[in-house]
Amino acid sequence: MKIKKDYPKDTLLSKIRKGEGNPVLDYANQLKELCSSGFLAVPDQDDINKYDEKREITWRFESENVEEIEKINEEILEKLNVEHKKLIKKLEFLKKETSEEKGASANKDLLQKIKNFSFDWENPEGKVYKTDSGLAIIDWGMCGIDGKVIGLSIDTSTEVTPAEEGSEESTQVEEGEGGKVEEGGKVENEWLKWVFGLGLLIFLLLLKNCAPHAEISLSVQSPKVLWEKGSEILKWERSHDSTSIFSKGFLKETPIKELNPEWTYYMWNEEDTVFTLINKIPAKIIGLYSVQLKIIDGGNKLKFWERNDLDELLITVFFDTTVIHHYSEKTIIPFGRGSDPHKSLQVPEDILDSW
Repeated sequence: MKIKKDYPKDTLLSKIRKGEGNPVLDYANQLKELCSSGFLAVPDQDDINKYDEKREITWRFESENVEEIEKINEEILEKLNVEHKKLIKKLEFLKKETSEEKGASANKDLLQKIKNFSFDWENPEGKVYKTDSGLAIIDWGMCGIDGKVIGLSIDTSTEVTPAEEGSEESTQVEEGEGGKVEEGGKVENEWLKWVFGLGLLIFLLLLKNCAPHAEISLSVQSPKVLWEKGSEILKWERSHDSTSIFSKGFLKETPIKELNPEWTYYMWNEEDTVFTLINKIPAKIIGLYSVQLKIIDGGNKLKFWERNDLDELLITVFFDTTVIHHYSEKTIIPFGRGSDPHKSLQVPEDILDSW
């Protein structure tokens, strides 16, 4: 069974900030496998692609008999909490699995999708349906006009404490001290060697010069293709971490696969004369768009010296024709490291005069 629902302009699709910046709803068929059968209603892909234009989504249920639950009682909340905990446990599991992984991986991709699941578990009214198999929800993968997702709460019961992990660390110390004392009281000298070696290692790691460079490029150099496919042809692969005298061997710079890209898209609102935040540039829609790419270098091995760089394009899309202007990151979008994109932007007068 299918249900079509209209959404107001202040409701956006939750986007995965890392990678291509796609809506999390694009991965509904993968995420539904993490929950009970039929729990996640699956959105129509064509509605996702045209959401900025139509503001509607058709949700598909696995069951043929579907009825909205108007009153959310304790029994319903308990069943929702079971599904909520499944996602939390998977999230915590993936955090531990990827904590020491280098570069991209399937686990890291899935971790980002779960992080941006975005569902209001505390206020599920109007979003829960009764089906033949139990419960199903809609309106997941959605967020407010500020683009901020509703994150999964942290279930402390899933965290592993040192006591649960065992006393391996204290056992090693006791064994080490016992062994050294029996050999003639050289404990102090051994510790000095370790401290000196660790200090030298930290010093070498701090020498790493993180200087990322953001560059937006097109996969196909054709205005017509951009007209037909929108932001799908915008790429970041020419971005890199600048080289320096410390960029070889042990102190090599960050490879491109370990840099984190974040995309931000705005569309010009002629009536309000501001840029308005959107999910992505739609295909075959005439308009003026501002596109920003932020490349984040996570820093050295000790997570120090995190840096980012910005690149921005101003794109005018006509029918089968596209005009691209390249501006510095400080010209239009005030988007600093660690902040969320603004929902609307005022444009400097000198830029307006040049259009």
